[in-house]
Amino acid sequence: MGKVRKIILWVLSVLTGVGIVFSGICIWLQSKRNSSVSIIGGTDGPTSVFIAGNARDFTTLYMATVLLILVTAFAFWLMSGIPLWDRTEVFFTMDMREFSRAEKILSRHKIPYRSKIVRHTTRNNQMLGRIGENENCNATYAVYTEKKNAEEARYHLSQEMGRQE
Repeated sequence: MGKVRKIILWVLSVLTGVGIVFSGICIWLQSKRNSSVSIIGGTDGPTSVFIAGNARDFTTLYMATVLLILVTAFAFWLMSGIPLWDRTEVFFTMDMREFSRAEKILSRHKIPYRSKIVRHTTRNNQMLGRIGENENCNATYAVYTEKKNAEEARYHLSQEMGRQE
């Protein structure tokens, strides 16, 4: 990622953080304002609730903060490379060696890809699952490419994964 992009993302992130902090302060101020609640009624008749206080409207600040959050999220997504809806899974395994081979194959053929690794352990590295499961298979590995490259990626993976390197 270029230096200018990093600066833009940094500035957007800082502005979003400042907006969130100011929104929190405004919510706190609204809860501390002078207001009163009166309840008039009896056990046998209608009850009325009166709320009185000075109104402070921070809607503009809230909307600006939400807008900054959305712009920052959009900028991160835009600069990430592969759009979320335009990717497809081309390879899935629980074996780290096969996953590594698949990544090397795609890199060798210059096919852009993203990978996702999900570990299936708890905080203190205890295996989740049933008794008798292979402890070496405690993670799942998936490889994603853009849809336009999926067919080519699957072809190269199927051709070269059967061959020993």
